[in-house]
Amino acid sequence: MPSSLTREDKDALAIPGVRTVVLTDVINDIQQTPHQYNPAAIIAGLKFFVAKAHRKDVKVIGTTIPPYGGFERYETAGEICRQAVNAAIRTNELFQRFPPRLAIRRESATQHPPVANRTARSRLNRSAGHVGA
Repeated sequence: MPSSLTREDKDALAIPGVRTVVLTDVINDIQQTPHQYNPAAIIAGLKFFVAKAHRKDVKVIGTTIPPYGGFERYETAGEICRQAVNAAIRTNELFQRFPPRLAIRRESATQHPPVANRTARSRLNRSAGHVGA
């Protein structure tokens, strides 16, 4: 099972009274070492986690994986994996709910033209690789 889902099990499903979990950090399995570039492994891990949550009567809400281009650990293989996992999230009945990903403000077009796999530098926490608020 992907590493982020192992943490979700401990940090979310073990909390007494939890009814819903929102998964948003699957990018960690792609961009952190050891990298997981096999989308089937990530999708299988998501399905396993959702099934485990359902056995505990916990709903799972999932989001697509945001772009991470511009991050120092970015690799083309990771981007290909990210896109494949996102396609599965959008087309499969994986989660009870799939909210549209929040729009990330892009850098000004006068600075750099928008690129689909990049996150605006002003919104990227370089130490953690997370998109900030």
